[in-house]
Amino acid sequence: SAAIALGHEGENLEVTLKVLREALKSDEASVSQLAIQYLGQIGEPASPVLPEIMKLAESSKDWQQAQIAHVLFKIAPTKPEVQEAIIQSVKSSIPFEPSELSEHGESLIPRLTKAVQEENDPIRSQAAEMLGSFEAKASSAVPALQALMASDKGDAGLAATISLARIAPDTPDLMPRLAAAYDNPKSKYKVAEGLIALGPRSVSMLPKLMEEIEGGSEQGYVYKIIGKLGPAAKPAIPLLMQNLSDPLRGYAIAEALGNLDKDAADVVPELIAMWRRGESTDVVFIAFTKMKQTAPTIVNLLVEDLKNEETRLEALDLLASFGASAEPAFPQLLEFAKSDNAELRMEAFQAMCQLESHAAESVPVLASALKDENRRVVIRAAQALARLSKHAGPAMPQILAGLERDLLVRNALLSLVEEMGPAAVDAMPLLEKLSKSDDYFERVSARDAIKSVQGKKRRNRDLKD
Repeated sequence: SAAIALGHEGENLEVTLKVLREALKSDEASVSQLAIQYLGQIGEPASPVLPEIMKLAESSKDWQQAQIAHVLFKIAPTKPEVQEAIIQSVKSSIPFEPSELSEHGESLIPRLTKAVQEENDPIRSQAAEMLGSFEAKASSAVPALQALMASDKGDAGLAATISLARIAPDTPDLMPRLAAAYDNPKSKYKVAEGLIALGPRSVSMLPKLMEEIEGGSEQGYVYKIIGKLGPAAKPAIPLLMQNLSDPLRGYAIAEALGNLDKDAADVVPELIAMWRRGESTDVVFIAFTKMKQTAPTIVNLLVEDLKNEETRLEALDLLASFGASAEPAFPQLLEFAKSDNAELRMEAFQAMCQLESHAAESVPVLASALKDENRRVVIRAAQALARLSKHAGPAMPQILAGLERDLLVRNALLSLVEEMGPAAVDAMPLLEKLSKSDDYFERVSARDAIKSVQGKKRRNRDLKD
């Protein structure tokens, strides 16, 4: 019943909340949990149900309290009663992602700092850990964390040390404490978070990390730490390259090389050679997409590959990941976008739509592709135009014609129209027609496109009717 009520979200929020409020009272745990889940998806507009949610939290088990606290955090993170419920919920575990805390939970910092200062507070260790999620925003908590690090040699003190590495990495004596704790298998993963945050300051760990790699370590944090060491990591680069093709470690190594970026520039020719041979292309792709500072060098090599029919498609695929850095390749991209070869055209579309500065040249070519008989070409052109949606107005005649084609093409074009917003007002008659389609997904997509064209806020896609 709660799920059905969500069909009214945005159109009749009051009805939705009334049904979910009743569902919270259900004797069936699965029903009340589902209601909680949906209220979290609604977010702040669900605040009228806050008293009922708080009451449910008081009578719930620890693991349920954590789930409810997560929902409360989404609905009203700044309310004192919600903050206290959140604080109490972390006794057994922390139900929040660091990014969530950093973005929405800054008002919790004073309460968490207080917990760190009180020796007998049951959530002292968790509070110290949570403060690290705020990084520099939690600078006011540094004195409390420093005091805890100095006075407590157990879990709470270590949590404070790790958080200080994220908040105030210049704090004295962090490395000795983290290096000692790294040898403990139980705390190693958490300690690695601190070492990653310290970046080049963790250079003293390099011999130990290289030893772990030689021993076949598959732990991703080993490679993340190395990837943050900067120039000091150069001694480890041959070892990383030696193991890049390892199916269990390749992705982590590729990310490390990508994060080292210009400090790993010497291996770019070798990575390009691997790409050309078709060797470990997925991990090479990951490394290259992270190498922002080295991108011009890589792009120039790929531009040369565009001249070779045997490497052209692969080079186009890779160029799409470099965004504006692929600028030197635009003349060739434009040429290939007009090719008779459908595969070449589609790969060119994907790369050229990253270059917004060339939208005036790209949009007419992509608009023309919307008339292609090959459905795949049309869909890829529509996706490329969606990336250039602010400039896609001249393509409207082709878009309108495409909205009369088959279902797959129409769905791709509906997504494009939604991205264009009010600029696609000429499509309204067709959108109204498609909003009554027999196909569920087309009907929903058309309605979303209509709202976008009307300038209304888009509906949360998890709550569509």
